Amino acid sequence: MHEEYLETIIKKGNNEDMVELAKVFDKAMDYIKESDTEKYEKLEMKMHEIVYGKVITEDMAKEWVSSMRPMAKWTMEDTNAVLKQYGLNIDPIQFYVVMNMLYSDMKNVLGSGDDEESLEKYVEATKDWLNDDDVGKDKLYDYYKYVIK
Repeated sequence: MHEEYLETIIKKGNNEDMVELAKVFDKAMDYIKESDTEKYEKLEMKMHEIVYGKVITEDMAKEWVSSMRPMAKWTMEDTNAVLKQYGLNIDPIQFYVVMNMLYSDMKNVLGSGDDEESLEKYVEATKDWLNDDDVGKDKLYDYYKYVIK
């Protein structure tokens, strides 16, 4: 029955009805969050995909990077400067996340990132990670959704 209600409200396009629907939806999501966190997270991700597609937003990226353990190394401004320095045409948000992810997970192999040689290793590893032919274009989003979340 709820599907019929939703379809009717959407078809009518009445703004007041849409506001009321949003309130009902918000209450339902609060209930789900309290009773089943995993289901809530899945629904949140689905709504994100409807609104943005399979895209890591800047807010998501900053939250993700700030939660990395051990600590992340670079700010978004830092990685944007590296993109410019190397003349790369890579999504800056994805570059920021992967550079920090690699530092967090691989600094014993790739080095400190403080000298040019080590920084270049991070840049090349980030490019390789993002351009992996074995995985689709949504690799970072899928990694976030299925591994991080």
